Amino acid sequence: MATNWQPHNYQRTAIKFMVSQGAAGLFLDPGLGKTSITYGAFKVLRAKGLVRRMLVVAPLRPAVSVWPNECRKWTDFESLRVRVLHGKERELCPELSEVDIINPEGLGWLFKAVQGQPWPWDMLVIDESTRFKHASTLRFKTLKPWLTKFQRRYILTGTPAPNGLLDLFGQVYILDLGNALGRFITHYRNSYFDPTGFGGYTWVPRADSGTRIYAKLRPLVLRMSAEDYLELPPLIYNTVRVDLPQRAQKMYDEMEDLLLTQLEGHTIIAANSGAATQKCRQIANGGVYDADGTWANIHDAKTEAVQELVEELSGKPALVAYEFKHDLERLMQAFPQARHLGG
Repeated sequence: MATNWQPHNYQRTAIKFMVSQGAAGLFLDPGLGKTSITYGAFKVLRAKGLVRRMLVVAPLRPAVSVWPNECRKWTDFESLRVRVLHGKERELCPELSEVDIINPEGLGWLFKAVQGQPWPWDMLVIDESTRFKHASTLRFKTLKPWLTKFQRRYILTGTPAPNGLLDLFGQVYILDLGNALGRFITHYRNSYFDPTGFGGYTWVPRADSGTRIYAKLRPLVLRMSAEDYLELPPLIYNTVRVDLPQRAQKMYDEMEDLLLTQLEGHTIIAANSGAATQKCRQIANGGVYDADGTWANIHDAKTEAVQELVEELSGKPALVAYEFKHDLERLMQAFPQARHLGG
């Protein structure tokens, strides 16, 4: 059931920052509420008559799960009509929604679909903007010609420069079309970096480049670290919801209702409702044990969600607890350098 959203002071600050300017980057640590902040800013801007509709570009799992669920979570936002332009819902009907959400791989289809029609959106939000850090990528080149169509542009990420200052160029270009760091990556490199290594293909920032770049970005970017906000509780709960793939959901429902399910022509049976509950938990995690103790892999949805979260942490330590041994096997395949601390 939706509840009232009570934003923290830092979230109010972030909303004011977004509302006060047409282009802004929110560089906020995971768990600080970038999604709800964005919805809050959008509602304020709509109330002021400054925007009508918002396009959110996000990785697939956040696009189909995080953004729609966050809107339903709070009474403040549940009146917004949200459409995910993916799968069966991949049909552009601007009159049906105030918020459209799409993953980067769908941008080519989207911009082709709007050609010859009135432009639907006046606000662009790029979630996990590091996916647009390289100006040479297809997703960046697909988005670039359409940036001027949006009156307001915002980028969201917790780790804006995971591999160094070069990662900032593409993201900041989305905001100001090259005003701060230059219109071309070559100009940016020549201004702040020196070539090194074999053939000069490795670029190293000059001693004063960090200070100079940060000075250029200060008007555009709001940086917030979780540890800097003392009013936050010692523990921040960041619930990551994962939708089961269709096949796994069918197996889960059968096990819950019938105490048995089929897996590749083999019947998995639970002796009683307690055993069925345990097998449902296994299925939800991604695998299921048979009577002989062997297990079969069903899906990797939860493992992929963990990978996305660890990628967002960008080198910060993560402690992952697992429930079943088949969870451990999938996790160790996903993170071969991880250290297993025991059962």
